[in-house]
Amino acid sequence: MKNQNPDYRKEQEMKLNLRIRELEKELPSSVTEFMRSIAASTSSLTRLGYAYDLRLFFRFLISERVRFANLETWQFGYDDLAAVDLKDIEMYQEYLMTYVKTEENEGAVTEHFVMNEELGISRKLSALRSFYKYLYVHEYISENVTEKIRMPKIKEKPIIYLDREEIIKMID
Repeated sequence: MKNQNPDYRKEQEMKLNLRIRELEKELPSSVTEFMRSIAASTSSLTRLGYAYDLRLFFRFLISERVRFANLETWQFGYDDLAAVDLKDIEMYQEYLMTYVKTEENEGAVTEHFVMNEELGISRKLSALRSFYKYLYVHEYISENVTEKIRMPKIKEKPIIYLDREEIIKMID
């Protein structure tokens, strides 16, 4: 059961917001502006997820797309964001299926494989679509290329019903 203590909630919210600020230092200023624009309508947990997802997108562009290889994540400007095309987005979508995640903890660098299914890919693409929609609506870019991508179909999980004996056993 979740702790309902208001002080606990405030403390958790503060920790999330501080982590978002740390991530924003690595990201382009356009992402910081975007995060500020959605702060009133989204939870800190959602914004933190978006920050991680957008950081992954920029890291993908730098490591997998030659024309962005000379940039650092925080250096992406509006012209660079406008230069992202449908092929880049489709390659990112494919990349999301399996990629190597690098983590640094107390000076030690570790790498491990990440495999996303439809739900994980969909969330990451939703973050990217929201970001690009923000850029387009505020006229920082002239076209929202993310509107053209197909979102993965989310498979519905089958409902599994208990049989009579299982219900009796559970009640006992």
